[in-house]
Amino acid sequence: NITIGNRVTSIGRDVFYNTGYYNDESNWENGVLYIGKYLIIAKTGITSCTVKAGTLCIADSAFSDCSSLQSITLPDGVTVIGDYAFSGCSSLQNITLPDSVTKIGYEAFFGCKALENVDGFVIIRNTLYNYYGDATVVTVPDGVIVIGAFAFSGDEKFEKFLDFSQKENIDYCEWNKEEYCGNPCSYYSSDSACQLFYV
Repeated sequence: NITIGNRVTSIGRDVFYNTGYYNDESNWENGVLYIGKYLIIAKTGITSCTVKAGTLCIADSAFSDCSSLQSITLPDGVTVIGDYAFSGCSSLQNITLPDSVTKIGYEAFFGCKALENVDGFVIIRNTLYNYYGDATVVTVPDGVIVIGAFAFSGDEKFEKFLDFSQKENIDYCEWNKEEYCGNPCSYYSSDSACQLFYV
């Protein structure tokens, strides 16, 4: 028996893996494991999910690599989407975040290719998670204020890596320039953010 108090604001990856609770199939609801108001993990073969009403938090990596997941409905009241929560959900075609969501974790939607817009960007709540387009020169769209880690990593087709036409609007970039790119970079650092653009 496991009880989680409502003051818990995040749950790490696999924290209940292989416990008696996890291994008891009667605790799973339509391929999803909950503990109270917390969604802990989903089975990787799941194709759709309606998160039950009253859920507060989606745990870290809860749907990670659920590559067959095509649709998910989140109820109003969900406040936290954990790190990597939907990472690798390559078939996920749409998701609407309720206004109650106040925190979206690191790389929560990385690798969600089916969420790309007509220009090849995956953008959720002003964060650019991936680019899947074919352009050799890319302009980061207006409205983007965060560029997620690895968003352009490994893409060798660019002649000019990035065109930040609105550099002053980019508040934060999760790249490490030495590890993830070989292009000349400029940084502007402040107390609260690191702005990065290519020259």
